Amino acid sequence: METIEAEDIISIKKAVQNQSELVMEAKFNYDIEDKTASILEDERIVKFRKLNRKIGENLKLLYGYRCQICGQYVGAEYGAKVAEAHHIDYFVQSLNNDANNQLIVCPNHHSIIHRPIRYLTERS
Repeated sequence: METIEAEDIISIKKAVQNQSELVMEAKFNYDIEDKTASILEDERIVKFRKLNRKIGENLKLLYGYRCQICGQYVGAEYGAKVAEAHHIDYFVQSLNNDANNQLIVCPNHHSIIHRPIRYLTERS
């Protein structure tokens, strides 16, 4: 392995002197072209949730679009109402879309709720 010398650093500085930092990062860290992009055809059986979304929307109105965990009204500074309805007993398992099975939460808490239990117990 060769050591980096002062001349090497000077040479690199000259090479990148007029380059944008974002462009340099993209060149070194990220693919900027996708040569694998394509359109594939496939047949599948798709399941989707059929439920009355008005129940969750009415709960959001009832709670003023505030998270029932932290009380935050996310998006207020932008004039947006950002709240999510979480099924306490997961809908795909219980098919229970009743109001008493839903919790109105901010996106952060919704994400945390859906993290694996391992993560929640490690952080406790």
